[in-house]
Amino acid sequence: MCIAIFKPKEHTLTRDTLKICFEGNSHGAGFAYPDGGKMVVDKGYFKFKEFWEAYSEVQKKALPMLIHFRYRTHGLQNAENCHPWQIDAEHAMIHNGVIKQFSGGNKKGKLSDTGKFNEHVLKPMFLANSRQWLENWSKCLIEDFIGTGNKVVILSANGDYQIYREEFGTWSGGCWFSNDGFKPKKEFWLGRGHDSHKPSKPLVHNVNPTLDMTKLDAVLERLETERKSGKKKDKKDASEVSAEDRAHDSKVAAEVTATLTAQGRTHELEHANHGSE
Repeated sequence: MCIAIFKPKEHTLTRDTLKICFEGNSHGAGFAYPDGGKMVVDKGYFKFKEFWEAYSEVQKKALPMLIHFRYRTHGLQNAENCHPWQIDAEHAMIHNGVIKQFSGGNKKGKLSDTGKFNEHVLKPMFLANSRQWLENWSKCLIEDFIGTGNKVVILSANGDYQIYREEFGTWSGGCWFSNDGFKPKKEFWLGRGHDSHKPSKPLVHNVNPTLDMTKLDAVLERLETERKSGKKKDKKDASEVSAEDRAHDSKVAAEVTATLTAQGRTHELEHANHGSE
């Protein structure tokens, strides 16, 4: 469900890292940076090569930047709904998650939940007072409004920034990422049984490390055995799976579901259930 990145001026991001982000969130990319006392927003990239050519030139200037890769949940898939969003001439923002107050209605509506949040909350707030966003009380109010499943970053033309729900993201290589979708890691795929850059049916992706992965591997092994048989288990085969194993499988599935839901990544559960990309 998107990945939002804050890059301080003294750090850089590699092509490989950004490509991983793009491949996992390919519904539009963009970035923002300060220039001449204004915030420049450059977005609407749907091909990584074009994104990288534009981004890498700006990165050479050693500026603080916002970077975002979108996974569409609400609103059309177009340049307008890509991030970053311009709040005013001197401020821009990026967001990861779904803001429930603006997620109702038709998911194919023109404007995304982030766009509505920007129009109805941030723009009026900055119009009234363009400095209050840096105050602790304002940060608390915004974090309470967006909830624990969302992360927002605002960057100003003078280099000031604020990360809302920072603790739910991670710092790596001097940059802040809203989730761990930037990391190259082993993923388990139902129907493949091996690592793949273009999976057809992901089962579990970036599972909370507190889960018992040994037990999870056992569940995946049984699923792979069924797949290789070329057919569903018949009643006789099913009786060979103990009630304890079935209960354990259900428990692991519940743990995975709870973990991904808590991290605001329910689209990965949809992938697992429906095999969509």
